[in-house]
Amino acid sequence: MFIGGYFHTLDDKGRVVIPPRFRNLLGERFIITKGLHGCLWILKEDRWAVIQQRLQTESMNKELLVLQRFLSGGAAECVPDSQGRILVPPVLREYARIEREVVIIGAVNRVELWGKEMWDDYNARLSDEAVEACLERVDLC
Repeated sequence: MFIGGYFHTLDDKGRVVIPPRFRNLLGERFIITKGLHGCLWILKEDRWAVIQQRLQTESMNKELLVLQRFLSGGAAECVPDSQGRILVPPVLREYARIEREVVIIGAVNRVELWGKEMWDDYNARLSDEAVEACLERVDLC
């Protein structure tokens, strides 16, 4: 399970260090792709395989087409270098508005990579009442 948060900086080549705690859980290779709310998702290979399997279809279902394009279109395989860094592809950096400072958080079944400004904006809009309503809807309260 992925939990916790870390602050890092993107280097001049567009690389970021993935915290060792997360690297150990992610394995030797993993996938980075667009996520929701302006972040990037980092997924274990087996989790990505499940998603891809569910998206494979001969159907021209509108929702599946949207998800295929959104999730697969910008996805990249990551293999950390000897210093634990991965390259965040330019298309994904642009999507997440990542320039220099990043926040890397554990989100239970995935890791999320946020540009610091986007993370701050997201949290500024999140009220206690909204979180409480979510807790009640999913029966965690």
